[in-house]
Amino acid sequence: RSPQPESSPQFSADGRSLAMTGDSNFGNRQGDDTVVRVVRPDMPTAPALTLRGQEFSPSAQFSADGRWLLTAATDITLQGNRTLARLWRLAPQSGQPTAQVLPGIVTFLHGANFSPDGRFLLTISGAGPTARLWRLTDAGATLAATLDIPRQQLNWHWDISFSPDSAKIGRAHV
Repeated sequence: RSPQPESSPQFSADGRSLAMTGDSNFGNRQGDDTVVRVVRPDMPTAPALTLRGQEFSPSAQFSADGRWLLTAATDITLQGNRTLARLWRLAPQSGQPTAQVLPGIVTFLHGANFSPDGRFLLTISGAGPTARLWRLTDAGATLAATLDIPRQQLNWHWDISFSPDSAKIGRAHV
C-alpha cells in the first residue's frame, strides 16, 4: 500500500514535538492509517516515535507541558463503532512511550482538553454524553470525577476548557 499523506498535525505547546496522524479512508474504514508519528523538528535526524494501537484514524492532542499525548477517534461517522482513547506518556523513565486506554470511552470522542497545569484531562464521549475528569500523575490517569452533561439536540460538537488557573471547567456546544 502506498503511504498516505499525514493529516491533522499538532505541535506541542513548546514547539519541540509534532504529532502527525494518518488519513481516514472514508470508503473503507478498515483502510484508515491508524499510526501516530511524533517527530522532533529541532532534531531532523532523530527517528520518529511510532505510536500504534488505534482502531481508526485518530486525532492527537498534547498536554501543555508536553508530557502527555491523547489519541482518539473524533469522527462522528464512527458512531456505533468501538473506538478507544489512548493516553501516551511521552517522557517515561524507560524512554519508550507507553499507552493507557482510558476506560469508559468506547465511542468516538466528542471533545477533550488538558488543564493548563498538566494535572488533569477532561473528556466528553458517549451517547449520553458523559464528561470524565482524569487526574494525571507519573503512574498514569485515574478517574477523578464523572459528570453528566445535557445531550445536544442538533449536533455533537462540543468545546470544553479549563480556566487559566485550572480550577474551573467550562463547556459549550456549537
